[in-house]
Amino acid sequence: MFNLSFILQIYVNPENADKDLSKSLSVKESVALALALSMDALAAGFGAGIADISYSLVLFSFLVVNTSLMVIACNLGGKVSEKINMDISWISGVLLIVLAFLKL
Repeated sequence: MFNLSFILQIYVNPENADKDLSKSLSVKESVALALALSMDALAAGFGAGIADISYSLVLFSFLVVNTSLMVIACNLGGKVSEKINMDISWISGVLLIVLAFLKL
């Protein structure tokens, strides 16, 4: 499940992460999706190496920004789901698709 070809297919189309077509991601599918969506960090690290930028500065910046955005998004999602009494879990899939198109 974690071969490079599968990861690249998920990077191109995040819907491919749901390999068993269950409409929800298992732990293995979530890890594969996280690896695929983190490939931009690989490119940023490569660019930082070429530009001779401090690795620790790049690492710290990624850590702070990504962690902050994840915490904000989780809190915001929790508050929205408390106020709305309907199933809006499909929005996460739509957001993943939009993010995939934005990375093209």
